[in-house]
Amino acid sequence: MKSPAKPPVDGRTIDALRRLSVEALRALPRGEVPVSHQTQSMAPLFRGGEILSWERIEGRPAWGAIVIFVGRLHDEETGFPRPIVHRVLQRRPSGAIRAKGDARPWFDLHEIPAEDILGVVVAFRTGDRKYELTTRGARFYAGVAGALSWAGAWTYKLAVVMDALLRRLLPGFGDRRSFRRIFDLGQRLGQRFLYAALFRTCHRGAKAPQTSEETRKNEP
Repeated sequence: MKSPAKPPVDGRTIDALRRLSVEALRALPRGEVPVSHQTQSMAPLFRGGEILSWERIEGRPAWGAIVIFVGRLHDEETGFPRPIVHRVLQRRPSGAIRAKGDARPWFDLHEIPAEDILGVVVAFRTGDRKYELTTRGARFYAGVAGALSWAGAWTYKLAVVMDALLRRLLPGFGDRRSFRRIFDLGQRLGQRFLYAALFRTCHRGAKAPQTSEETRKNEP
């Protein structure tokens, strides 16, 4: 027997749930959030399964910092908007930002107002290791990753123009996204090369403390 179809969630409901999510999370000075295996927007830094630690900050987040905010898309299971973790690449005088996933070709569609920014990711755990993101080395890595992501976004924008010219000059010829595919791949490969070359050099890793659940499992 099939489960009944879920009723569609209209825009007003999503916006109300989004504001409720923001208000509830903004009351927290810090928190943890797992990275979903369904998204690879911050690969290769986060691939799914990592536990991110975030903290509230005063003022605007630094350029290149990884922030957590409430997105405009809702989770199909819970109906609530999903928290998103992306890198800051533009900062507005109003306190709003524009962000982008390292593995995404272009900036997020919507500007993020200051009141929707929940905090900055300061560390993450993967397996039995914990990595701090506030050290000098980690900040250097964030700056380089941000520069690569920024450059990748604008070269992708150039690729959009090149694809449009190709369609105009050679209508019906080849893939309509030929240049975009190439430039997007180059952007992701650049991030992977940076990760392979500098991640362990720039980030201080330590054995992660056991959670209370892990401690209970290991008790005789």
